[in-house]
This record gives sequence, structure tokens and C-alpha cells, in this order.
Amino acid sequence: MRILFVLFSLLFLFSCSEQESELNIQGETIILERSHNDEFEFVILPPTGFHELVEIGNTGKLLTNIPYLYTSGIFPSIDVLNEILSKGIYDAGMSGGVRWQPYKLQQGDFELTFKSVKSISSSSNLEFIEPADWVKTFKDWKVWVMFIKQGVPWKEHKRLNDMVTEIEIKLAAAQLKADISEINRIHLEYIETEQELIDYIDIHMNK
Repeated sequence: MRILFVLFSLLFLFSCSEQESELNIQGETIILERSHNDEFEFVILPPTGFHELVEIGNTGKLLTNIPYLYTSGIFPSIDVLNEILSKGIYDAGMSGGVRWQPYKLQQGDFELTFKSVKSISSSSNLEFIEPADWVKTFKDWKVWVMFIKQGVPWKEHKRLNDMVTEIEIKLAAAQLKADISEINRIHLEYIETEQELIDYIDIHMNK
């Protein structure tokens, strides 16, 4: 069970009406807002070998289809929630995922969204706990959740997590340049740092 929790956590680590993303004059993406009860299309990305499925529902229904989002029993904060929604996709690989038009939640609709999720979620004990001040991103939130739920010390966990994120950014830049030697070097660095992160989590789980 402990190994499964680690794997699930690493999978995460790795307007008023329906509106779509538009481009402004500068060509920058504008993420528009949706109300908690606005309905829209989203695509269920099933495990390999199955067909994609188009669903229609509100934000609550979308969130309940994101793999492992409620494994901890804690609902994300509004900032984390909007980071997730603004990406437009969550792909958990072999566990499937969801794809949708990027947006953010209308201001003031957080509690209504939480209530909507609780009403349709299989996690009857789902709760919202205000995260610590240092939690700024979705990845930070996952670190914090593992700290309060599993006792994994957050400072070193966050440091390693941030290192993995920085390496991912460097790797993406090297791939754009098609620099094979640099890609290989950074990929090795990524594997080593990710393994250090996995080992750290495994050692401290419920220590």
C-alpha cells in the first residue's frame, strides 16, 4: 500500500457561462472563467487500448474524473485548483486522464465547487484544509499533503521536488534545440534526482 501511495503521488508530481480560450492582440492565451455549474465538454483519456470518451458536465464532474486527485482525502485550495484547470489536461499515463479547454474558476465559486464534488465523489470523508503559506503550486500542495498525512518532512521533500522541476525545464529546453548530448546528460541527471526523491519519500513514509 505504501509503494502504491508513492507511485500515485509521483504521478501527480510528474466564462460565467461556457467560454473557450482566446488570443489577445499580442497573441497571448487568455484563460477565461467558468462558473461552478457551467457545463462543458471534456474528454476522458482511458488506459492504453481503449477509446477516448467525451463527457459533458460541470467543474465538479471534471475534477472527479482526474485520477488520484482525492487519494489523500483533502480537496485542493483555490490557487491549486486554478493551476490544474488552467493546464487543460491531466494525463496519468496507464491510469488514464482528462483533457478539457483551459479555464479558471469564477471568483467566489470555490466553496460551491467543493460542495458539488462532495455530492458526487465516492470519497465521503473528503475535506478542505487550508494549506501552509509556502504552498504556492500544485506540486507544493502534494508535498504538503504527504507531510500532514504521511509524515514526510516537507523541507527536503520540497527541495528535491523543486530540483526535479528545474531539470524538467532544462530538459524541455534541450529538446527544443535538439541537442542530443545535452539531452542525454540532463536525462541522466533527471533519473538520478527523481530516484533520490523516490527514496526520500519511501524512507520517511509513516516513519
